[in-house]
Amino acid sequence: MSSFSKRLVLAAFALLLTTTMAAPSVLAATKTLPSSTAPPKAATSPSGVGGAAVSGPFNMIITPVAQQLEVQQGGSVSTNIQIQNQGNSTEHIKAQIYTFNANGQDGTPRLIKPAATDDFINWAKLSRTQFDAEPNVWNSVTLTIDTPKSAAFGYYYAIIFSRADQNIVDKQANFLGAVTSLVLLNVKAPGAIRKLNITEFSTAKKSMEFLPATFTVRMHNIGNTHVAPRGNIFIKKGSDNIAILEVNLAKGQILPNSYRVFEAKWNDGTPAYKPKIVNGTTALDKNGKSIIKLSWDNFSFNKLRFGKYTAKLVMVYNNGNGDIAENTELSFWVIPWRIIGFSLLGLIVVGAGLWTLLVRPLRNRMKPGRGPFINR
Repeated sequence: MSSFSKRLVLAAFALLLTTTMAAPSVLAATKTLPSSTAPPKAATSPSGVGGAAVSGPFNMIITPVAQQLEVQQGGSVSTNIQIQNQGNSTEHIKAQIYTFNANGQDGTPRLIKPAATDDFINWAKLSRTQFDAEPNVWNSVTLTIDTPKSAAFGYYYAIIFSRADQNIVDKQANFLGAVTSLVLLNVKAPGAIRKLNITEFSTAKKSMEFLPATFTVRMHNIGNTHVAPRGNIFIKKGSDNIAILEVNLAKGQILPNSYRVFEAKWNDGTPAYKPKIVNGTTALDKNGKSIIKLSWDNFSFNKLRFGKYTAKLVMVYNNGNGDIAENTELSFWVIPWRIIGFSLLGLIVVGAGLWTLLVRPLRNRMKPGRGPFINR
């Protein structure tokens, strides 16, 4: 097929797809901020506490949202937490110390009111538990943790700030009417076990027509302290390196005896499914999921993905003595069958045209009794 014919077929195909085709929604990206040591951003809180009446929204921001501390057995460690009132009126604030664990496998914390047996809560003290927060003024609260010599491994604190006259509801991933700073404490002690296993590495589809390819990485912490893995997915076609994807770039922590799922997307191809943007924002369907459409923007033959690909996962974490690598791999196919079908159809049309215009008249002229072969 000539270059002009290829462009003509592709242009017609692109017009057909963009005007008639709808694509299914895709999963949102894995959350990485909760229970992680990613660089924190200021957090805000909506109004309302378990249905209790409030006088206006609770407009507070807090930093850091999450942090990791380390201390020797019997040692002491301190950190500052800052909170700012972004409302128009002075708020009377109270601070409480809760604990947390993993709520599911996406890294979201489950905040829990301490039980009587949670002795480690008594090791932690706040420099002040009630104060007035004036508008646009930063307030600093110091958290000090004094550990006994019997302390060992991981302890998890959630410092919660709310209105002084409100009660918060525990055993939820997020507290309404409050802002929270998470603290992951590691007490260095003999016998620490930092051990992770990869329990799943998969892609949403073994065969797909167009990118993105979404990879799921599931890891299990079988040790007794929190661990933050980080890794890459290396995508190859044959012996050629095609792409490198980051996994857990924010270094989200995996708590002991828990699982965590990370996602990575390979979308460097054309055409590719992308979220539909309307007036600068992502369009949503009736279920609140992103509407996905096939995009032909910046189409390039060099990025037309076709064939069998191999994805190798390498996850690295520190076990206390050095870096340990866990790895596995999978293969998948990208088959743009509609492009292939339209290209074949184009070849058939061009072939038929050449036959009609060139071959058939020539054969007729070559028949006995016609043209230069007339019998005399």
